[in-house]
Amino acid sequence: MIDDMQDEVAEIIKEDLWPNPLSYFNTDPYIEDFDEDEADEGDKDGDDSEEEEDEQEEDDDDEDDDTGK
Repeated sequence: MIDDMQDEVAEIIKEDLWPNPLSYFNTDPYIEDFDEDEADEGDKDGDDSEEEEDEQEEDDDDEDDDTGK
């Protein structure tokens, strides 16, 4: 009975892992946890850090246009 349950869990993991195995090895678990914590905090205090990042990217693009790149 336990073997059947373990086989079922192994099959689920295999089905999830097989299409893109590198996604499990190329990610940093600390960064994923940090993003989740940051998202939770952002909901509480109304943090607009994502909008600030977009504005910064736009500013960077404008600088590139000014230099002729």
